[in-house]
Amino acid sequence: MTEKVNRHQERLPIVIAGGGPAGLASGIRLCQLGYQPLILDRPRKPAERKIGESLAPSAWAIIHKLGISHLVSEPSHLACPGHRSSWGHDGLISKDFLFDPYGHGWHLDRIQFEKDLRKEAQIAGCQFLDQSIQRLKHLDSGGWEISSEALQNPLQASFLIDATGRPSTVAHAAGARRMREDQLVAWYGFLKPSSKPSKDATGLIEARPEGWWYSALLPDGCMVAAFLTDPDLLPATGFQTSAEWEKWLDLTVYTKHQIRANGYRLIDNPQVAPAGSSILDSIHGPDWVGCGDAAASYDPLSSHGIATALASAMDSAQAFHDLSCGNPLTMERYGNRVNKSFELYKKLRTEFYGQENRWPDSPFWKRRNGH
Repeated sequence: MTEKVNRHQERLPIVIAGGGPAGLASGIRLCQLGYQPLILDRPRKPAERKIGESLAPSAWAIIHKLGISHLVSEPSHLACPGHRSSWGHDGLISKDFLFDPYGHGWHLDRIQFEKDLRKEAQIAGCQFLDQSIQRLKHLDSGGWEISSEALQNPLQASFLIDATGRPSTVAHAAGARRMREDQLVAWYGFLKPSSKPSKDATGLIEARPEGWWYSALLPDGCMVAAFLTDPDLLPATGFQTSAEWEKWLDLTVYTKHQIRANGYRLIDNPQVAPAGSSILDSIHGPDWVGCGDAAASYDPLSSHGIATALASAMDSAQAFHDLSCGNPLTMERYGNRVNKSFELYKKLRTEFYGQENRWPDSPFWKRRNGH
């Protein structure tokens, strides 16, 4: 791919920055519309696990629209029959997906899903350059100049789709700012069983005074568990050690039982990742558009995740196509839709956090309940 790019130094009509689900989905949609986009993404480690492994039942409409429903099936992925929550009360409430019009949800093997999605994008006609963007210059005449180690000379593109996730690399280069609603982070780890793996595929949410826990079984029998809180509420020292994470896990009731029942233990030391709500002050410009987490990111409690990224990616690709055909209204409508969806999400988020009032003096809950 590098040789092909270097031989043809004319400006490319469309380049996608970022090769996660949003970038790949926008690439697939662009190919369906007749383009051959170049996707730029940093090289990934073969077994680089990622948090964010679930699809809600409603995601099926998006998966079908993109034409990738065949990528989500057992045994590569695990059907999720519902979830249980201890939120606003000391007991557990179950929500079964049995009567959901879209059926059950899914716990994804995220590595396999992205591998299959990338293969689908290659078959569709996407080209790839597995290099991080070293320098991104917004040209005065419009368009972009992209520098990378793999390129002998900078690459020029007329239009960029920003699928770089929360860093929003393209948007920031264009002068857009990210507006943050909170500083939520996920303190998470992957665990493996010491005996037979659990067979309980329901997700679990448990509120605690300092935040809330999420845990779920993965297709390979391992589990993921994350404590969602604010950075200043994490332990001052030792939060990167398994011992400290397990100490906080032992303060839970239901999460601890779900993990300890089959002797699950951390595979590696826990990690911390951003999980807060934020949105760009501009979703698009004359020669760029954001999609997925690059445009707006959501609290994991909302279950937006991968499905919203895929939908946003398809819409941004369509908006670019219509703009190229002389119709700028689709791009404006896309930006308005992202903003309106985020405003609605904020209201629902406030309502949901407001259901938890057991710890009115807790800094975490005060910040979200307006106390």
